[in-house]
Amino acid sequence: MACRTCGSDWTTIAGKDCNRCPACDRLQRCIARKQGRLPAQIRKSCGICGASFDVKPTRQHAKTCESPVCRSEWIRRRRAKYKKQCGLKPKVVRAKMKAKKTCCRDGCNRKVKDNKFRYCGKKCAGADAREHKRDFMGVSAEMRSAISFANWMCQWAAACPVWMRCECCGKQIERLSSVQRVCSEKCRYRLENPLHQHCCDCGSVLNAETRYIKRCDSCKRKRRNHWKKVAGKTPRKRCRRHGVPCDATIKSVDVFNRDGYKCQLCGRKCLSKFKVINDMPHPSSPTVDHIIAISLGIKGHTWDNVQCCCWECNVAKGAQAKGQLRFADC
Repeated sequence: MACRTCGSDWTTIAGKDCNRCPACDRLQRCIARKQGRLPAQIRKSCGICGASFDVKPTRQHAKTCESPVCRSEWIRRRRAKYKKQCGLKPKVVRAKMKAKKTCCRDGCNRKVKDNKFRYCGKKCAGADAREHKRDFMGVSAEMRSAISFANWMCQWAAACPVWMRCECCGKQIERLSSVQRVCSEKCRYRLENPLHQHCCDCGSVLNAETRYIKRCDSCKRKRRNHWKKVAGKTPRKRCRRHGVPCDATIKSVDVFNRDGYKCQLCGRKCLSKFKVINDMPHPSSPTVDHIIAISLGIKGHTWDNVQCCCWECNVAKGAQAKGQLRFADC
């Protein structure tokens, strides 16, 4: 038994039995408060600074006032007392040592007494000052001021930017290197390639930044529309462009039903319709694949050259000629 009142397993810090555990103590305070024997506030004195302060009955065991200095000091004392009871040695806090530096005079390696000094003594400080003044001995005050101003002007001129004009467009820019001639890559291309400044179709002036641009935007648009009309994306237009036959009666649904919605390259089952997820086609979406690509100019869009294929296999195949699964069954 540890608590003599309720018999709970509660012991003191020293491991001995206590008269009342915290639960019993809380119950006694509640009964006393209801009977009027416990005042609303209790007057106590601080164990550190000795000042008197009022506390509520719930904090009747308070040893210090509300000051954080007194609280921290009381916690430090309690920790020291506990370490002494347990036999622990108190931690020794050593004072920080001041950093020492050497004398600023060349050839003198003696330590300086404090960080706020530069020399170890008056002898080194006076000798350094005399050597500094030796260059100005016999020179008038006006000449000294002129020399210092000239040195300052040299430093300012070295820090100021150097301006130049671009040899191509004439724009004023800051010179970053001694070999710089132009302001941008566009001007460098114009300066090195004077014959490629005009569009190869209409002859208008180009604002090209690289040597790979040879047409203006309007000519690019016209050329793109022309190839769209000639080539197109439909099998009929592709067959007409490459000069191969085209069967206009072939439909995608008929090809899928003939092959049973089964990929003729990998053998897996395709979806019932083309599906797109997060702007990307589903790998198992059904597509019409040409066994021998139309771009090779050998076979066209005919029944013996089309097959059902999943989107992933169709993209991986490209213009290669691969076999069919139904050929293996024969």
